[in-house]
Amino acid sequence: ITYDKELAKVSVGDTYAFSDRPYQYESFVFDFSKYSVSPSVALIRVQTTGNFKVPMRIWQTDDFLQFAASQRLAVGCFFGFLVAMALSNLFLFITTKQSSFVLYSAHVICFTLLCATLFGYGYVYLWPKYPWFQQHAIVVFASLTLLFAMLFTNKLLDLSKYEPKLGIILKGIGIAVLVNAALSLILPLYYQYYVFLAVLFIAVVFISAICVWLTLKKITIASYYNLAWSMMLICSVAVIIDSFGWFSFPDGITRTLLYGVAAETSLLAFVLALSYRNQGDSLADSQALALAAEKESAEAKDKLLVLEQQAKDELEYKVQERTLELEITLRELSEANTELERLNTIDPLTGIRNRRHFDKRLIAEGRRSRREQTCLCLVMLDIDYFKKINDSKGHDIGDLCLQHVAKLAKSFIKRPSDDLCRYGGEEFSLILPNTTEPGAIKFVDDIRQAIEDNPCKTNQGEVKMTISAGLATGIVNTEQGEKQILKNADKALYQAKQNGRNQVCTASNLAD
Repeated sequence: ITYDKELAKVSVGDTYAFSDRPYQYESFVFDFSKYSVSPSVALIRVQTTGNFKVPMRIWQTDDFLQFAASQRLAVGCFFGFLVAMALSNLFLFITTKQSSFVLYSAHVICFTLLCATLFGYGYVYLWPKYPWFQQHAIVVFASLTLLFAMLFTNKLLDLSKYEPKLGIILKGIGIAVLVNAALSLILPLYYQYYVFLAVLFIAVVFISAICVWLTLKKITIASYYNLAWSMMLICSVAVIIDSFGWFSFPDGITRTLLYGVAAETSLLAFVLALSYRNQGDSLADSQALALAAEKESAEAKDKLLVLEQQAKDELEYKVQERTLELEITLRELSEANTELERLNTIDPLTGIRNRRHFDKRLIAEGRRSRREQTCLCLVMLDIDYFKKINDSKGHDIGDLCLQHVAKLAKSFIKRPSDDLCRYGGEEFSLILPNTTEPGAIKFVDDIRQAIEDNPCKTNQGEVKMTISAGLATGIVNTEQGEKQILKNADKALYQAKQNGRNQVCTASNLAD
């Protein structure tokens, strides 16, 4: 048979814009049904600077459309899974501020872009007008994926804690990967492709060796992490074998790589969650030691949680029979939680409100002053030379003095809106809503005089004390304006101490 007529000539490839393709599809598609001559001969000429593989398949139109639909559905689910993993860990980073979450998200995002490039979807939807970038995208995104994976490894395994040199070596490999990504934009793709495969193999083997070493040191998380990197090692070996033509995978190396790294991504997410849980356990232990003074409230809360859990267990079996009991239990829980919240705002030594209550109340009164345009007065009180009392008479006497001052000052509180709090150490604070400066000065000076006239009686005799006070008043007109009033009151207290103590100083006097 002689073929002496050219029916059509089509040029496609990554050096052409995506819009130049005869069909706007992620792969190269040619329609032979357009040509009526039968039989016909199709000649293919391929030129590339990278690996040379030309898989082909002839379809009937209906079969191809059905395949394309199912293919895009599967790929869409795959990309949806990766995007969901990246976004969920990004949100965890925003809420926890743990850098390991954002490094994992960056690793998954770069891997998603790599998959989009391998499948051809990146050229379809993201950079269809940039064929130059399409030619280098695989090495760029593959390098960035590996880079963030190594940064994530260094952070998660905390190599500096066990062997600082390993962390330095890992960072060095990361720098090599980053340089390779930059050079891939200017050097031939064939060269960069094999350089990246070499770096990938070295990095994965090195990290796997680290995981084995840490596993031998009884680091539990390293054994799970090694399983994830074993998947990456298998994929790396598969890519190298396919690249050198030693073996051809039935569905192509792209699918094999995607399945393997998808499994690796899921395992890394599990390891990250396990690590975060371990950190949470360590933090919980530290907090338990720090909150030893609140042991009674913690035990009460634990009992409430036990009761709640018991109620939930009973609900699973006797929902209808125990409805009334459940309502009673929930009511008791609510009352107990309210009481627990109240106890957490009481200073255990003096019996008055503590700093935590003061901070919350300050915000609330600031908002009310801004909303109603009423005057807010804040007072800072400090026992003069309290350190000398502690040093000369002991901390037990000092505690009695603190209780004495708190009791005297509290006796002057008549309005429900006024609040006396222990700010810290020998320092107290007063919140006086809807109070002008003259009235506040008289009120605070009466407290000062009462403390001066009524010494604290102890088994070592009477202890005379005086206090210095600074007050500031104003209407809150700006966001967090109440903090400025508190700052002015603190300055006035400092001025009272500078002026000789045992006196009340106002912020308005400072302005003068």
